[in-house]
Amino acid sequence: MTDFAQKEIGEIYLVEFMRQESIIGKKTQFGAIYGINKTFSLIAPCDFQIVEVNKNVAIKPSHINTDPYNSWFFILSTYSSNDEFLTYEKYLQIIK
Repeated sequence: MTDFAQKEIGEIYLVEFMRQESIIGKKTQFGAIYGINKTFSLIAPCDFQIVEVNKNVAIKPSHINTDPYNSWFFILSTYSSNDEFLTYEKYLQIIK
C-alpha cells in the first residue's frame, strides 16, 4: 500500500482476502480494502501464493493509514520477473 493510495481510500476499516486457493492467478481479484472514502479491489499483479497474512492489519487495519509502508498485508511466494511490476517512475506517471 502506498501513501497516495491510503489517502485516496481514507481511514481503512477492513482488509479482506476473498481467495484462499494455493495459487492466485495474475489479474484475479483476491480481496478488497474498505475505507471511508473508497473501496479498492486487490488484483493479483502476477501469479503467487500467500505464505503469511499480517494479523496486525486484520486486527487494526487503520495502522495502514499511519504507516502504509510498514503495514504489509502478506508475504507471498512467486516465480515472476520484476519486469511485471511498476517501476517508481511509472507509478509516479500514473498517480499524476
